[in-house]
Amino acid sequence: MKVTIIKSGMLSSVYKNFESSISVCLRQLGIDDETIQNWSDTGEEGPYLTDETKFLAYTLRNLCIAEKTTRNDKLFVADPLLYQVYRKAISRLQESQYKKIKENMVKSLGIDYVGRFKAVNILHLMKAQTGGKKFDRLIIRKLGNDRGEKFDPLRIAVHTPPELMRPMSKVQSDHPDNPFVISSLIEKSGGKCVKWGSFNRWLGGYLTTELKKHGSNKFNSLSKEYALKILSPIIEDAHEGNAEVIATLDPRGLEAIDKYQEEIMKNLGINNDPIPVMYSTDLINISL
Repeated sequence: MKVTIIKSGMLSSVYKNFESSISVCLRQLGIDDETIQNWSDTGEEGPYLTDETKFLAYTLRNLCIAEKTTRNDKLFVADPLLYQVYRKAISRLQESQYKKIKENMVKSLGIDYVGRFKAVNILHLMKAQTGGKKFDRLIIRKLGNDRGEKFDPLRIAVHTPPELMRPMSKVQSDHPDNPFVISSLIEKSGGKCVKWGSFNRWLGGYLTTELKKHGSNKFNSLSKEYALKILSPIIEDAHEGNAEVIATLDPRGLEAIDKYQEEIMKNLGINNDPIPVMYSTDLINISL
């Protein structure tokens, strides 16, 4: 299988480990990828939330470039939030009510747009490439500790970003109320998925992201407030489940948990050591 990757400008500079973890995992699973260059922007967050015209303009330009430079019809978007952006953009550009806007944008860009792409996420790819015994044959080490003759599996709180699963009627990559794609791979890799209620909770997205720009103090103060409220029950849940690792595919969520976990633990009166948080793909990569 070969996929064309859309990389976020922000992810490429801020979440380098996320993109490298995803790329390594794809290669380990036998998925070839190609990256389309020359993105002006990715249509994420600000434009998407505040101005629909800008949102469609950003995404349409990149879709036109991708159509011109690849024969592939699968557009892989690693970032959960950006996946929803492109999934919705592709859908809207097919609707009659956006026809005139699309035609005007294509004319101004001077690039043709056919509309042949389908947005896919990491769950789509993993489900397609690890069915049956395929994944079992790739495993070379188990997630856990060998203690004499007894194997002690790593206890993992697996989190699947809701952005990758909703709406189920259209996305169909995993079940939003009972996600199994990542957890089944973790179990096959020897890990033990703990039972916890935050397996599909929203981790805050851009609301918990700290900006580095000058004059962002007010936003960052607000984002911290949101992060503490959103992440507190998740951190508490993971500790109550005796998890040794929190695994997620949400780069913003991982960064926020890593940044605020100790403060949240102090507020909640949790005296344990902080739980390491990792990308789910890093855990899978360890076992392959």
